[in-house]
Amino acid sequence: MAEGVPHLETLPKNVELVETATGKYRLIYSMHFIPNQLEELGDDCAGVVLEGMIPPTDEQTIRGRIDTMQGVSNLLSKTVNEQYAQIFSALAKQQKPMFIVDIHGHVAHAIALIYGVPIAEWVLANFALRNEPVHEHAAITRRDFLIRGAKTLARFYLKGDALGKALASTSTYFIGARLPANVAEKMYPQANLYVLTLRNLVAAEKMEQIYQEHKDQFDGKELIAIYGAFHTGISEALKMGREARLKKIGSIVKLLSALNMPISTDELALILTLSFDEQHNGWHVANVKENHEIASLASRSR
Repeated sequence: MAEGVPHLETLPKNVELVETATGKYRLIYSMHFIPNQLEELGDDCAGVVLEGMIPPTDEQTIRGRIDTMQGVSNLLSKTVNEQYAQIFSALAKQQKPMFIVDIHGHVAHAIALIYGVPIAEWVLANFALRNEPVHEHAAITRRDFLIRGAKTLARFYLKGDALGKALASTSTYFIGARLPANVAEKMYPQANLYVLTLRNLVAAEKMEQIYQEHKDQFDGKELIAIYGAFHTGISEALKMGREARLKKIGSIVKLLSALNMPISTDELALILTLSFDEQHNGWHVANVKENHEIASLASRSR
């Protein structure tokens, strides 16, 4: 390579770089059963944002749980498996921080929505919307034709949610195609509004806050986010700007509240900073703070 010519990195297919007026971000779209590789981090890692929802318990508040070493151990043991092993090891050696910016709440709700809704849609398409038998010589009225056509379209739409999720995750990870995941997220808000759209918007808002608060420390390097392959919407959320992002967060939180799925301030607004404790050979919560704008939106929605 000629002297003075910058090295252009060849990105893995599951990696996207986003640079905005507020910072540089590397988005790593992952399959949770496939280990992340060190080369995905690149050479300019300032810190890593890790996907992870901390479930609240009846006995402890979210704050009480995450303020303990045991709380972090529980989170990491539930999320790490083999996926993040190389990443954690590298960050510990380099003394780079990790951040949790996800919604700290109803993991069961999230799983039910992202998998349960498409399954229910598939069942509905197979049974409630099945076509009546067509008699070869029977005349069909215009009304019957329109009804059958509508049922056929409904069947394709309802089954498309499950099929779209399979296509979106695999195409994002293996061939680097972001469009299927972006389209699926918008076409099926009933399954994705909480699980994907809100979490993507919240992650982007908090990532921007982290970058601004650590701008001198990061020194132009990349804040890295490791999320599942469905979460390509984080890129769009980063690019849309803060005003539009907060407006969308507010409208979704109000809608969820109206649907009797209110989200508390702690669930929505917390940012955890994790650092590696060499003395105890483990990660611990170094700092807990809020995104004040998101906290305000959560409190006003109740």
